[in-house]
Amino acid sequence: MFGSMVVGAALTALSFLSALNGTWTCTTAPSAPNAPASGSSSTWRIAAGPGESTWATVTYGKGATTWGTAYVGYVEQQHRWVYMDFHNDGAIAEMHAPPAAGPTWVWTGSYYPEGGPADPNGQITWTLAGPNTLDRNFQKRENGTLVELARDVCMRAHS
Repeated sequence: MFGSMVVGAALTALSFLSALNGTWTCTTAPSAPNAPASGSSSTWRIAAGPGESTWATVTYGKGATTWGTAYVGYVEQQHRWVYMDFHNDGAIAEMHAPPAAGPTWVWTGSYYPEGGPADPNGQITWTLAGPNTLDRNFQKRENGTLVELARDVCMRAHS
């Protein structure tokens, strides 16, 4: 049984990578009034983890500057995805998602900014809108209602 759990997790991680592997340019879209300026961009690289790892790595930043690194994997015992994000400024995010419904991952969890109070109500939705287009919506829950903080559209670079 243990062997099948490892194979299941490995296949699930490979499905994440087959959908999202590559270099993406993400551009902020018009959004909520307090969102970052529309048109700002960043680069996200999604790749297999080192060695025999079933985890994916996600590095992001702008130009030669890396803003952080996340690790994404499917935890079979929990029946959910885990997204552990380590920002270079000391902030971290601990997000999780149920198995993807079609091309959509809905990440929920906590964000811990460096020097500020934790925000346990975050939600980030990633939707693969096409083979090379990823829509992301960043929200938080306030009084039971989701409030959009920002959104962007990511285009996969052609290699």
